Amino acid sequence: MNKHINQPEDNLKRRVTKALATDFIILEEVPGASLVDQTNVRIDFLLYPKDYLIAEGFTQNWFGIEVKYIKGFWTGDTGKKAQLFWQAITYAQSIFKTPQSEFQES
Repeated sequence: MNKHINQPEDNLKRRVTKALATDFIILEEVPGASLVDQTNVRIDFLLYPKDYLIAEGFTQNWFGIEVKYIKGFWTGDTGKKAQLFWQAITYAQSIFKTPQSEFQES
């Protein structure tokens, strides 16, 4: 099976991982399910704060990041922007598996 390769998006994902790895536990390509229609979804990253951040008051919750590259975001394709926003709404109504439990994006 050929996986669609999106070079700019893959580069962004590498940059996100590099920037956040020292501060967060990072799970990549995490499967989940929509609570609305039980369709399968997959989020790029789930992050959990490391102990020193929690000690400083960071909330002890997983949170999700979906990376999207849209060339000319401010001037370009409104269809791709609509897809991005719809995906954010869909993920807010989804549940994802973490090592400790199931996690609902908020």
